[in-house]
Amino acid sequence: MDCIVDFDSTIYFGNYLQNDTNGDGDVNELDSKDPIEWEVLSVEDGKVLLMSVMNIDAREFDIRSNVTWKNSELRTWLNQTFFNTAFSINEQSAIIDNTIVTKGEVLLGTEDISTTDKVYVPSYQDVINPEYGFDYEEYEDSSRLAFNTHYTATKAGMFAGGESDVYWLRNNGQDGNLMAVTMYGALMYQMPTDTVCGIRPMILVDANK
Repeated sequence: MDCIVDFDSTIYFGNYLQNDTNGDGDVNELDSKDPIEWEVLSVEDGKVLLMSVMNIDAREFDIRSNVTWKNSELRTWLNQTFFNTAFSINEQSAIIDNTIVTKGEVLLGTEDISTTDKVYVPSYQDVINPEYGFDYEEYEDSSRLAFNTHYTATKAGMFAGGESDVYWLRNNGQDGNLMAVTMYGALMYQMPTDTVCGIRPMILVDANK
């Protein structure tokens, strides 16, 4: 990563389909990729934690209910398809295998789950962490808003490009559903796993590479 990064700033890293670059009125594979903008959540010992500013894509968490992040289709897609599509070989080498913990729910009797990922979606704990710039309350908050790219807007049920929209969290919610952040920046606990929701990837990057 050949740039200086500071907490509470944004940087560009990787490229992904986002806009109608050829002016034909559609956003599809005929268009060119644009740089991905990331929020810098933390910088420590040369490691930079990033979350995409926009809902960079949208898809189901899984077609099955009662799944966890560990065995979800979304996790597989992010660490394979998205990773290989969005990042060059040099950029891939800078992304760190990060061991993350997805907290269980005491009331549901679910255990914490540890996984090692290059790309993942935020957790409930991430989006209420004031050290990352978020409000610790669960209610509507502008710090948690994410807006669709024009490409994301082409996915079923998503709002127009530039509008705020719902995006996935990786924690299990209630009744076999998942948690998500609403288009108003509030937290919800009952998003069906087969719903198409926005995706805000997170990555940990070695700033010295």
